[in-house]
Amino acid sequence: MFLEDLSQAISSEDAKDQRVAVMIIDLDRFKYINDTLGHDYGDSLLVQVAERLQQFLEKSLLLYSKVYRLGGDEFTLLHLRCSTEKAEQIAKRLVTAFNESFILHNQEFYITPSIGISVYLEQGEDLKTLMRNADTAMYYVKDREKNNYQLFTKDMHQHFYRKMVIEKELRGALEREELELYYQPIVRVETGDIVGVESLLRWHHAELGTISPAEFIPVSEETGLILPLGEWVIREAARQCKSWQEQGHPPVKMGINISVRQLLDKHFVDNVKRLLEEADLEPSLIDLEVTESIAMFDQKVMSDRLHTLKALGVTLSMDDFGTGYSSLSYLTKYPLDTLKIDRSFIQNIEQDENNQAIVASILSMAKHLRLEVTAEGVETEEDYAYLKAANCDKAQGYRIGYPVPARELW
Repeated sequence: MFLEDLSQAISSEDAKDQRVAVMIIDLDRFKYINDTLGHDYGDSLLVQVAERLQQFLEKSLLLYSKVYRLGGDEFTLLHLRCSTEKAEQIAKRLVTAFNESFILHNQEFYITPSIGISVYLEQGEDLKTLMRNADTAMYYVKDREKNNYQLFTKDMHQHFYRKMVIEKELRGALEREELELYYQPIVRVETGDIVGVESLLRWHHAELGTISPAEFIPVSEETGLILPLGEWVIREAARQCKSWQEQGHPPVKMGINISVRQLLDKHFVDNVKRLLEEADLEPSLIDLEVTESIAMFDQKVMSDRLHTLKALGVTLSMDDFGTGYSSLSYLTKYPLDTLKIDRSFIQNIEQDENNQAIVASILSMAKHLRLEVTAEGVETEEDYAYLKAANCDKAQGYRIGYPVPARELW
C-alpha cells in the first residue's frame, strides 16, 4: 500500500509544486527488547508505536499524511503537500512524541526513533531513489546519536564508506596490536591525591592514523565486535593495575567503561571473574562504568546483572550522569557506588548559575543515596576550586591530567 500510494503521489500533476515527503522511522534498540524479553513484548511495542504514530498525525491535523509499517520495527510516513521545511518540523515534533514511555506487560520502557527524510525532487526523482535516500538518512541518525531526525544529503555516502572501512579494519586491529589503553587520573578533590584512573581505548592505524573512539566504538557495538574488544580492555586494564602494584605504586582504582551490549551478554560476568583471576587482581580495584542508557532496558534484567557483578567485589559508576535518561528512579534500583557528572555541567561552572544549581542538586542527592560523586571535564583552577568548596568527592579532567600511556602516568 505504501509503495502504491508513493508511486501515485509522485506521478500526480501537482507533485512538483506541492512536494511529497517520505519519512522512514526505525525504533532504537528494538532488537534488545525482542532478544532479552521475547517477541510478546516486541509485538506489544509495535502495536503501541503504530497507535502513537496514528495519534500523532491526528493531533497534528496532518490531513494529507499516512502511516505504514514496512516490516520489523520499521515504519514509514508519507506526507503530501509537504515542503522540506515542513517535513523537518514534523520530524522534530515526532521525536518529542516519543518522550512518553511505553507500558509493556505493566513495565515502563522508553523507546526512541531514528528518522530519515527525503523529499520528492530535492532528494530523489523516483520511488527507489526516495526510499534509498530516506533509508540512508535514517541509518546516518542511528550511527550518530539516535533519537533524532535527518534530511538526506549527498555527504552521507562518504560517511557510510568510511564506516565500512572502519568496520573492515577494526576486525583485524587486535591481531595487528593496534589498540592501546591510555589512562586519565582521578583525584580526591580535598587532598589532590590520585585515587583512580579511567582507562580509555585508543586505536592507532598504520594508514588511517589515530581513529577516534567516537567513530569506532559505535561500529563495534553494532557489529558485536565490542565483545572481543571489551574483553581485551578488561584483560589489559587489570594486568596494568596489577603491574603498577608490583612496581610499588600505591593501589588505585581502575575505571573501565562497559556497554549495554556487554552487559546483555550472558557470559559477561563469568568473563570478568576469569580475567580478574588471571591477573591476580583484587576485584575491589576495578570500577565498571556504565551509562544512563541501561535505564532504557528492563530494570529487573539490568539490576540482576549489576548485582551479580557487585557480588564479584567490583564497584559500579554511572558515567556521563545527567545527559541521558529523564527519570531518576533507577538510582534507587541499581547497586551504584559513584555518579560521574558529565563534563557539560562542569566546564566554566563558576560562571554558569544553571550548572551550579544542577551540580548542587546532584551532590545533595548523591549524599542522601550514599553515593560518591566524580566531576568530569575539570579543566581550570576555577572549576577545581568551586568543586572543592562544594565538597565534591573526586575529579578528573585536563586540570588534573591528560589521558596518557601507562608508562607516562607515574
